[in-house]
Formats: sequence, structure tokens, C-alpha cells
Amino acid sequence: LDLVARTPDVIACNMANTPLEDTSVNAVVFCLALMGTDYGSFLVEAHRVLQPMGALWIAEVRSRLEQENKDVDVTKDFLAALKRVGFEVVRQDSSNKMFVVFELKKSADKKPVLTPATIVWPDLKACLYKKADEASSARDYVLLHT
Repeated sequence: LDLVARTPDVIACNMANTPLEDTSVNAVVFCLALMGTDYGSFLVEAHRVLQPMGALWIAEVRSRLEQENKDVDVTKDFLAALKRVGFEVVRQDSSNKMFVVFELKKSADKKPVLTPATIVWPDLKACLYKKADEASSARDYVLLHT
């Protein structure tokens, strides 16, 4: 699944409304994929399609969880929102200076919150992708944090 299908094996869809059936998958992975302003709806949808005790993996750019004041980190609010959806934190890996990885599981006993509008999701900082330099080929890009 992806927003744009670049190959026949990929189904194009909005991650907030996938064609998957309820409790139909064992794992969901978001790798640098929570870029939409409605990213919370993606995570509510992940809860819907995951089987009980299913795995949710999120890899995100570390600076997206920081505010203008680099001493402020919204990770606590982000994880609190995920818990309200019905996920339990298994592990958080912040050892990399650029990325953070969250491993969660769908709670077996908690009913999901049905709409992302009922959950306060923290704003994540935007990322811009730009060419590394003018001599770079069109496929070479650098991730810049805003």
C-alpha cells in the first residue's frame, strides 16, 4: 500500500482508508511515512486492520519530534496518543542520532478509539527534501529538517 502505485504490486490508497479488512494483518510498518497532517488517522487505521497483539513499527526522523526549542520533545505526547488508540509500547530505540524507532503492539483488551478526531495528536515538524547540490543527479536527495 502506498499513496502512489509505482509498480503493479502496490495498491494506491490513502493510509487513512485502506482496502484491508478489519483485523486482517499481523504487522504494520510506517517508515518515514507519517508525513500527512492527518497522520493520526493513519495510525487509527493501522489499529483497525491489525489483529489483536499485532505489531506496529514506526521509524521517524528524530527532529520531527522536536519543537523549535530543541529541548522540547513531543515523543511523550505522541506515545500517549498511540496508547489512547489502543497500542502498547514494546520498545523505543533512540540510539541513532537521526532516527527514532517505535515498536508497539495492538492491545488485546482495549477497545479502539474510533475516530482520530477524538485524540489530540501532537504536531510533528515537517521535513523538506532537496537536491544535495547542483552537481547531483536527479535521484540524489538530502533530507533537510525545518
